[in-house]
Formats: sequence, C-alpha cells, structure tokens
Amino acid sequence: MVAAVEVFAERGIEIALDEVARRAGVGIATLYRHFPTREALIAGAYVREIGLLCDGVDDLLAAMPGDEALIAWMQRASPATWPASPAWCWRSSPSSPPPTRRR
Repeated sequence: MVAAVEVFAERGIEIALDEVARRAGVGIATLYRHFPTREALIAGAYVREIGLLCDGVDDLLAAMPGDEALIAWMQRASPATWPASPAWCWRSSPSSPPPTRRR
C-alpha cells in the first residue's frame, strides 16, 4: 500500500498500475489479486492514509492541552509537512488544480 500512495502522490492516480506493482516489488497479478480494480487500490490507499492520520490522536491529547493537540494534528495533516499527502485523492495528474468549493 505504501508503494501505491507514493506513486499516486508522485504521478497521479492515472499511472499504469504496473509501476505500483514494480515499486512494491510484486508482480502485476499479485497486485490485482489483492486489488481487483484501480478503484479498489485507490480506496485502499486512501483508507490507509486516513488511518495513519487518525492514529496517535489519543497520544496527542494525552500529551498536551486540546488546543495544542489540534494544532499538532493539523500540522501532521498538512501537505507541506506530510510527505505522503493524500493530495493525490483529488488529482488525476500531478498538474491538476485542487477542487474548489462553491459558496
């Protein structure tokens, strides 16, 4: 899963899955055995990243006041400080702009 996150972050989600398999050190058949579709691989990578983001919240709250814990958590989640940023979740290619919200 780490390989998928890295490749998606570097190259976007439209990358050939052969590259993900190669980075993970497995064959493409092994990749498809565990993730039968591109969407399943993307979802698995996303769930992993969200899990990592949520891990440690209790430790932060135990170690510092709530406001400081929130700041520390937000810094952890920031793309500038988080190398495996989930920014690839909205990107179809490395040059795609982030989505905008309508008000």
